[in-house]
Amino acid sequence: MTLGIIIVVLGLIIDRGTKWWAIGTLKGSEGLTVIKDFFTLDYLENRGAAFGMLQNKQWLFIVITIVVVIGMIFYLLKYKPKFKLVYVSIAMIIAGAIGNLIDRISYNYVVDF
Repeated sequence: MTLGIIIVVLGLIIDRGTKWWAIGTLKGSEGLTVIKDFFTLDYLENRGAAFGMLQNKQWLFIVITIVVVIGMIFYLLKYKPKFKLVYVSIAMIIAGAIGNLIDRISYNYVVDF
């Protein structure tokens, strides 16, 4: 359980830090070219799900996220996956989901880049 908490906390720190960086650096700019003609970081305010589906349904996403995160925590506590990869993967998904939940509540969109 301790490993899961550490992973979630570190994941949230990385998530929040990179999003603050994106807001401060990429928002309002033409993006940041990392590799010319191949890899560019652009700022995006995603008000939907993947690829912008279900635009402006923030409360739906908030409720779904809370239910899914509780379900994943319940799964980890009840079944205690034997393989660390499963445990670590679920903890990382929880961290990302909570990070996006914070964005939806704070900004009414998810910061993507």
